Formats: sequence, C-alpha cells, structure tokens
Amino acid sequence: MPDLPPEFTAAEKEALLSEAIDNWGARIVKYLTSLCRDRELAKDIAQKLWIYVYQAFNPWDYGHIGYLERKARNLWIDDLRHKGRRPEVDFVDQTPEQGTLSEAPEPQTAEREEQLFADFWDHFHGTELTEQQKQIFWWHERYGFTMQEVAEKLSIAKSTAHDHLKLVKSRCLNYLNQN
Repeated sequence: MPDLPPEFTAAEKEALLSEAIDNWGARIVKYLTSLCRDRELAKDIAQKLWIYVYQAFNPWDYGHIGYLERKARNLWIDDLRHKGRRPEVDFVDQTPEQGTLSEAPEPQTAEREEQLFADFWDHFHGTELTEQQKQIFWWHERYGFTMQEVAEKLSIAKSTAHDHLKLVKSRCLNYLNQN
C-alpha cells in the first residue's frame, strides 16, 4: 500500500470508504449473515460497521479486512447483548393477578431453622451428600449467598463450592426424576 498522508480531507476519507465498501461490503454482509442467520439484521449491522469505520478507523485501515471482520463481529455481539438486556414488553389492558406468597412462616429461631434444614434434606434421604455439600446448597438457594461468599464461609475455593453445588443439584434432580 502506498504511503498515505497523515491528514485526509473529508472527500479523500469518503473516497477511501467508498472503495472499501465496494471491495469488502458483500463479504462483510455474507460474514455477518453466517453469524446471525438473518440477512436483514446482517445488513443493519454492516451499516453500523461502515459508520463506525468512517468515524473511528484511520483512513488507511478502511480496507483492512481483518479489522473490518473483527469489528463486525463485535457489533453483532453488542446487538445480541442489547437484545438480551432489553426485552420487548407487550402492553396489556389489564395487569395480571399477583401470585400468592408462601403461607409457611419464616423460622423465628435457630433451632427452628435447623429443623427446617433437616426436614428439607429428609426428602432426599437416598442421595449421598456430605453435610458441607448440603450447607453449600442451603446457603446459596435459601439465603442467596454467592459462590464467593459460600467459599469464604467454608474456607474452600470458589470453584470447589461451585462444583459441590452442581453435584448437589444433579443428584437431587436425579432423585426427583427417579421417584
């Protein structure tokens, strides 16, 4: 590639962008279509790509296919995240009825909490779980502790606590499916 001047006029930038679109536009749309499986969405993301390229890329990088494909993929991922974050809400004429809360009262004492713990695990008497595994599940599911908090309480690695939680859930699910 010939040496390009460090400063470009708007007309030069537009000419370089037009050349890049002519050379790589169809390939970028095809690449995005293979990612998102929707040609119209791929075209929309490609338009965002070219706007971004014009605004943020150095003009001598407009035609660099590696940069273009990487940025196209990042824009596609951003689009997926945006859709995951912002679900579409349907408006209804009437709000749905609120579900009823549990009638069971919360235990008021530590002894009652221990009894609740024991009663819960009595339902899974056939599963081979250690007390530590049961405690990890209990703290995580009942009280909403994160795996980091559970690991700190038990002085174990976070990954170990997570592995124990997966094991407990798996064994309890197998027990419920068999019974």
